[in-house]
Amino acid sequence: MNLSSYSTRIDMATLKRTEPGPESGNAGFSARKLPRQRRSRTTVESIKQATLALLSEHGLQGFGTDRIAERAGVSIGSLYQYFPNREAILQAVYEDVSIEYAEAMRSLLDQIMDLPIEAAVTRVIDRVMRLHERHQLVLLTMAEEIPELNLAGLPLSFNNLLRGSIRAYVINKRRLSPRELDRKVFLIEKLILGSAGSYLREKPTRIARREFTADMAQIIARYIES
Repeated sequence: MNLSSYSTRIDMATLKRTEPGPESGNAGFSARKLPRQRRSRTTVESIKQATLALLSEHGLQGFGTDRIAERAGVSIGSLYQYFPNREAILQAVYEDVSIEYAEAMRSLLDQIMDLPIEAAVTRVIDRVMRLHERHQLVLLTMAEEIPELNLAGLPLSFNNLLRGSIRAYVINKRRLSPRELDRKVFLIEKLILGSAGSYLREKPTRIARREFTADMAQIIARYIES
């Protein structure tokens, strides 16, 4: 399969982030301006890293922009030059993690395209689990505790990026009508994200991670083949 169209979509998502327009549900959380100079980029990065540190230490309800600015070592005025509120910073952090996710999924897609379905799905689930484990605060906590951010609706959301990878793989393996393809891709995405998130939150002591991944891969592979 020629992956150029899929790769181009990912490249555009990762390299050309644009601020939401007025029609976007996230318009109130977009950055005020994009950093152009090295000093500005350093300031913005310090703000995002300070936000992640405070999120880890105090949870989402334990800090605001004043504490972020203090932790980042910048004035509150400097912070507001780039972000109108705390939610805009959190959205920027989410998009940064999404870029890492996009690159990981594109690389994985190149590796699995010719694998048997169950082996390929196993690799996808394992990669999703690892990424969610690494960024659990961003991927699981933020999306649940601040629903007004509508993270799943962003062009750079994990849902959209995973869905693109699944669609490309299924098209390569099955000849389906557009309606059948949409149905299968939607359900597979929900199965992977939902089960991975549940496993990481609940940490079931009697279900080994390898067993969980193998069982989910078998279920999804059978569904793709059906």
